[in-house]
This record gives sequence, structure tokens and C-alpha cells, in this order.
Amino acid sequence: MERFFDRYLGKDKITALISLGRPWNGVLVSCLTVMGALMAFTAVPTRVYLTGGLITFLVYLAASALNDIYDVKIDNVNMPHRPLPKGIINTKTAFIYAFACYTLAFLFSLMFSFYYSLLVLIAIFMTAVYSIPPFSLKNRTFCGNLALSINTIFLSLFAGFILAGGNPFTSTWFLYYTTLFTLSFFLISLS
Repeated sequence: MERFFDRYLGKDKITALISLGRPWNGVLVSCLTVMGALMAFTAVPTRVYLTGGLITFLVYLAASALNDIYDVKIDNVNMPHRPLPKGIINTKTAFIYAFACYTLAFLFSLMFSFYYSLLVLIAIFMTAVYSIPPFSLKNRTFCGNLALSINTIFLSLFAGFILAGGNPFTSTWFLYYTTLFTLSFFLISLS
């Protein structure tokens, strides 16, 4: 999929930045936040769903950019069509992009509850720890896949549930299905 989008995006700096964040995957992760909010079974204005999805989307864009920054040597060989190996943008620009996305996500999260903002900070921290050496979890198969599963599935669903005013710790069925879905993703990613 990345090759397809990189063929049409990534010809100039703006479209290269769009491609760097892998927005096609970010949309899917954002849908998990909206799904988590719907699982709270509360009446929530549409703008809350959209803002929650946008926050998750921004964290995903930043995490993808950060991952590409630290994988640029590997991508030079395995994915030379990506914006950093192609040289369309440099690592400084990619860092600014990632920092801007993380900052916007956190600032938007402040419009909601303290717990929601805290969850966004945890997601930002986990995505950074996943990519940044010497902590880099992505090269540690078990820990890397677990961190990816927790951040992609568990935190996205939790964020949506909290965003809609639900308390995930008092909802047994929500905890059960969210954990089951996260573990399924984790086990699939191990194979």
C-alpha cells in the first residue's frame, strides 16, 4: 500500500510529509477511538467523536514519522520509495513534523478530561519508546509487538471510551473485549 501512495504522493515536500505519516493507517486507528466512544453507550456530540479521532490520527502520524526517522538506514535498502530515503525531506523536517503532531494531539486532548489527556500522554510516550534508541522496543520482538498492540488497539479504544464519559474500569465487558482484541492483534503480529 505504501508503494501505491508513495507513487502519487511524495513528489514534493508537502505530499512527502503526508506520506511520511502513513495517513491511510492512521484513519483506521482513529476509527478505533470512535468505536471506543460508541461502546460507552452515551450521547456524545459528533464533534467529540471527530476530535477524538483527530487526536488519535495525529499521534499515529507522529509515531510513523518518528519510526521512519530511526529506520532511515534500513529503509534505504528495504523501502527506498519512502520520503526520507528518497531525500525529499530531511530528518530535521521529519522531527519538526512529528513534534508538531504530538503537540497538537496533546493540546486538543486538553479540551477534554484530565484522564483523557493523561491517556494521550501515555500513548505519546509509548510511541516514542517504541522507536527511539536506546529504548527502541521495535527490535525486541515480544516487547515490540506488545507495545504496538497496546498502543494501537488498547489505548485507542480506551481513549474513545473515556472521551465519551465512560469509566472503562467499571465496565467488565468493555475491559474483556478490549483486552481480547488487543491480545488477538498481539498474537497475530507475532506470527
